[in-house]
Amino acid sequence: MTYKSFEDYYREAEIKHLVLFKHNGCLISPPFCTDRCKDYSRVMIYKNGSCNWIDVDTPPATSKYNSMISIGNSVFFAPYGIWDKFNTVLEINFDTDKEVYHTINSTAMGQFYNMASDGNTAFSAPLGYEEVSFSLFIKDGQVKQIPMPNTGELKKHMGTVWANGFYWSAPRGESYDYDQILKFNPTTEELSFIAADLPKARRKYSDFIIAGDKLFSLPLGRDFDLHQMLIVDTLTDNVELVDLNVPRFVKKYNAGVLLDDVIIALPYGHKDNGDANFGLVFNTITYKHSIFDIGLTFGGKYRFRSGVEYNGVAVFLPTGTPNADIIVVDKTGAILFRKNLLEYILGRPIVHEGLIHTIAYNVITKKHSVLTVDSNYTLNFIEFL
Repeated sequence: MTYKSFEDYYREAEIKHLVLFKHNGCLISPPFCTDRCKDYSRVMIYKNGSCNWIDVDTPPATSKYNSMISIGNSVFFAPYGIWDKFNTVLEINFDTDKEVYHTINSTAMGQFYNMASDGNTAFSAPLGYEEVSFSLFIKDGQVKQIPMPNTGELKKHMGTVWANGFYWSAPRGESYDYDQILKFNPTTEELSFIAADLPKARRKYSDFIIAGDKLFSLPLGRDFDLHQMLIVDTLTDNVELVDLNVPRFVKKYNAGVLLDDVIIALPYGHKDNGDANFGLVFNTITYKHSIFDIGLTFGGKYRFRSGVEYNGVAVFLPTGTPNADIIVVDKTGAILFRKNLLEYILGRPIVHEGLIHTIAYNVITKKHSVLTVDSNYTLNFIEFL
């Protein structure tokens, strides 16, 4: 199949919404915006099969918001802006029905890709296509900027999780040498780093998966030498690297799902290599692991958090490209279901009211739908835009 980068769709498509988040029994979608509709500025609230809208006042930008967190009855969206200097943290307070626009002191591009929350606060480690010298911390309705070391490193961090009283983020980095595991204490507001002696590779890791008291990060990497699972004990800060006996392809795993004690991961792959066809089964207790063949070798397939646990199995959506399949995998690595939707770009999955939900954009008609998937893997499209 012909590879097409998701960034090509940023230029060619008119995607106004792509991500869904939960808030108080409904689903919310912020303005996403590709290059041809970067002035679009509406928030969608989806409930019981119908949509309501909130018109907001955000500056034009491509890929405005990729993350949202609920604190009480307020929702906060962290600015991404992949190609634009976009520095508006949007807050919508559903108690007062008002929007609050928090301006941060940065106009870097591609700033914040993901947020995590402990229920009272929220935190986002910086990604940054240009250098971002701070993390975002939200507490008591205030958006704070937590200084980061100014090292010149780009694409430092991507995913953020909260576990055992701290926020954590695995090292990504554009250079070969960035190896800092970020740790943030929301009580003392202290930022610290745990150094890990990692193999020389660019874009090392992108997300942590929480299993008990440990964090597991799958190797991504733009270089062959990175083939280790990164493991952090949140009680002791001890770091382990476990060699994975997997084929040596680059940009390995950007999407993993925990099923009981087992991580199931599907490959991402590089656009220039046709060898990224092996999924991974990894036991978080014994560290035993195996691979399985998904039969798709091209790059750009299963992106950040494109999988979700659903009724005891892992359901992955092809959020990287329409050329890949929806794939359902059990904890042994057996593929239970697969389906291709060549006309659609899909957002990340979320389980809501017993169904998987995502946003589907039709690349031919340019229509947007909420796509639901039930336990029989029946697909239903509810067009909304």
